Amino acid sequence: MSETGSWKFLIQPRVVRIAPNKFFVITRDLFDKIDKYTIGSEIPSQITYIEKSSEYKEMHDWYHILIHEDYIEISAESLQSFYIGLSIIKQLLSFSSSNHLHCGEIEDWADIEKRGVMLDVSRDRVYTIETLKSLIDFYSLLRFNQLILYIEHTFAYEGHEAVYKDASPYTPLDIFNLDVYSKERGIELIINQNSFGHMERFLAHKEYHYLAENPDGYADPWGVYRPIDTTVSPVQEGVIPFFTDLYTQLSKVISTDYIHVGGDEPWGFGSGKSKATCNKKGLEYVYLDYIKDLYTVVTSLGKKMMIWADVVLKYPHIIPLIPKDIVICQWEYEAHIPIKDGCKALHDAEKKFYIGCGTSTWNSLSGRWNNAYNNIISGIKNAHIYQAKGLLITEWGDNGHIQQHVLQIPPIILSGILSWNRNLENTFDMSALISTILEFVPSLVSSFTKLSQEEYNTLSYVLLSVEGVGEIYETEIHNNTLLGAILLYHQGPYYRQSVIDARGYTFEREKYVLHTLLETLDVKLFHADSIMKDELTFTIELLFFLCDYGAALLSTEHIKIGEIPHLKRDNLASTLSKLLARYSMLWLLTSRPGGLKDSAARLQSLVEILQEKK
Repeated sequence: MSETGSWKFLIQPRVVRIAPNKFFVITRDLFDKIDKYTIGSEIPSQITYIEKSSEYKEMHDWYHILIHEDYIEISAESLQSFYIGLSIIKQLLSFSSSNHLHCGEIEDWADIEKRGVMLDVSRDRVYTIETLKSLIDFYSLLRFNQLILYIEHTFAYEGHEAVYKDASPYTPLDIFNLDVYSKERGIELIINQNSFGHMERFLAHKEYHYLAENPDGYADPWGVYRPIDTTVSPVQEGVIPFFTDLYTQLSKVISTDYIHVGGDEPWGFGSGKSKATCNKKGLEYVYLDYIKDLYTVVTSLGKKMMIWADVVLKYPHIIPLIPKDIVICQWEYEAHIPIKDGCKALHDAEKKFYIGCGTSTWNSLSGRWNNAYNNIISGIKNAHIYQAKGLLITEWGDNGHIQQHVLQIPPIILSGILSWNRNLENTFDMSALISTILEFVPSLVSSFTKLSQEEYNTLSYVLLSVEGVGEIYETEIHNNTLLGAILLYHQGPYYRQSVIDARGYTFEREKYVLHTLLETLDVKLFHADSIMKDELTFTIELLFFLCDYGAALLSTEHIKIGEIPHLKRDNLASTLSKLLARYSMLWLLTSRPGGLKDSAARLQSLVEILQEKK
């Protein structure tokens, strides 16, 4: 939060001029109308909206406020920009201790045109509508103007009931209502329905095997055999009609101009049904033909198309051949991996593109604040250098979406503020800002009793501190922390070497921090009834368990669970069983039951291994 004279702001505007001896008086009725205003509703009396374009094209979502003694005039390039301007008035009133405001002038605009959040609602966590609305309120406060819901099998497509029957899917009415709710708050709702890789939720069912590139399974990039294919074959007859069906159904319930078709990580592509064609034409040209076929489908529905950039950037010579109005989303979630080369290639080819950064919460369970911070800073910097159309901050659900949803708050705040104005870097106190935002969007806290300022401050402090715990161990692990890798150690080889390389590590520093944080919550929020408190407490206790389990595992001769002493394994199994029960309870407070069984099974499988008698 920043302060200019008697005006206080969540995000400091670029232009602020105060008339010190003139005031606009706010009645309770006017405040209530401003507080409840959403796009499309009646504009409150004493508020004048003037639709007016900014002089400069780079001034996205421009607004200009003049506070007179008897009315407030807001000039803006659209109702969405007007909504942002009116939210500034609401904030000034909320921060004010009186019923009047100084007269004056405020002007601001965004650096980046499209500022979006990409939220995974498929693997395995399907948020309740109430939780999504709370998050939309949060995103709107930070002036995001797009929300992309990543869906694999969690939309109730007619005719595909076998795929989603146990997933608690969103119905067409759910999405339609979310679309309306988002638009009213200045956010465009977009659906990302994959169309190439990550299709295993469909391909697991016999009736969809014919779509698979490798119906009998394949070896993934890490050498692990997967009996269920994850990739559809672009040369298979019936693939395009299949996606025509899905996208036609989606297009009926969303008002956006866009459909995101994914297209990322098509593991096994070129090794099965499409192998002969790829050998003859070149894998990249088979991919290009497929993208053009999907483009024809999407444009025939009156929509524009978005795709991920990972395959495109492997074959930069095909970039100029991609239809010009496709928006290409380049992603990179590791701060130490440069993103600029891909940005330059897309910029030089005059493509519309987004840069995708990450919250760094998935897999890690605790977040990786240092990585997220630097990843976002790099993304913002390159978005400006290479004139990206948009910036996405992504929140994924890899390996069961075990991380609690409050962990996305700090990186979402950072990307929202800096995608609006990159010059605000280092101008605000993140902990204080989180505390203030929790007051503005109390549903994020989900408290059943009103919290005090000190309690909000405590939640903010603990949240930021938790996000640093995983990085106490300083060796970088791709898309993870050592604690997250410890949890996944028994499930596959993906992080196994990183765990082995940590042989002898004791996690004593992590335990000390976690113990201190738990004491802080117990003492300062003892009487607070808050889901956010419960989620943070659970996260801390799960991390503490992983410290204990990890230290025992890393002290064994061959880094094997079976070498941990029996009594220790029994104690660890008992602790994790209790955590698992609380995990399920917390899940159902924010998420639908579909997916819980699959997610919880990842924890339950470790309980069972620890309980094995050898």
